[in-house]
Amino acid sequence: MNPSIVELSLSLKPLYVPKSLSSLFLDLSKIDNQYYKLSVLSDYICKPEEELARVQPLKHLLPQCTLFLIEAIETLKVEFTNIKNNLKNNEKEGERETQKIISTCSNTQERYPKFIALKSPL
Repeated sequence: MNPSIVELSLSLKPLYVPKSLSSLFLDLSKIDNQYYKLSVLSDYICKPEEELARVQPLKHLLPQCTLFLIEAIETLKVEFTNIKNNLKNNEKEGERETQKIISTCSNTQERYPKFIALKSPL
């Protein structure tokens, strides 16, 4: 089976199974929505963690496999944390921009506190 094809999971959601971490990161770079990136990463982190749990009893027989899985999990978690921190920073910047707009609006209201009501000629 080609690992770069789209498959359906039991929940009928399309599930992409990348063949390597580099292909996963390449695919993530093409996703604009940060929340969706977090979702994809979160789902993908579970797979190596499950494999590590299965390999853990055999770690004395498969030390390199265990190390590769641990490094992969750490790399994925670092990327997850980076995206999450960027998302928080963007939200803070958005809040600052909103505060600037609000303060600009309140300054305008202070300069022009009252509107003159014009009577209609009718």
